[in-house]
Amino acid sequence: MLRAGVAEVGTRREPQPYDHMRIASAAKAYSGAVALSLVSRGRLGLDDTIARRLPGLPAAWGAVTLRQLLQHTSGLPDYSGSPVFRAILTDDPHHRFQPHCLLEFVADQRLKFTREPSTSTRTPTTSPSL
Repeated sequence: MLRAGVAEVGTRREPQPYDHMRIASAAKAYSGAVALSLVSRGRLGLDDTIARRLPGLPAAWGAVTLRQLLQHTSGLPDYSGSPVFRAILTDDPHHRFQPHCLLEFVADQRLKFTREPSTSTRTPTTSPSL
């Protein structure tokens, strides 16, 4: 097993297989590679929509495609910006969130922007503050 760094800075304890760690953006590259692998095998399509593949998610997000998700142009709200999420994390920095519950923090929100299919430009869904 390859490991690097420490699990606890103060104690210099080595990471163990049972430790839970936030991996942040590292998961994006892995998820993208898995998705593209499924596209290359014909199991997914870049133009598949959330509504088609994940019908249990909010209807307002239904038209978002896998292509938009991979290009970070989907407009999906970010759960890490949720005041409730931040309050939980501030109160307990070691809180373990169940992955399937993270979207509940933003499930009531609409897309932050939409993408015009013909022009590939983003159109804000709200007026900018003046």
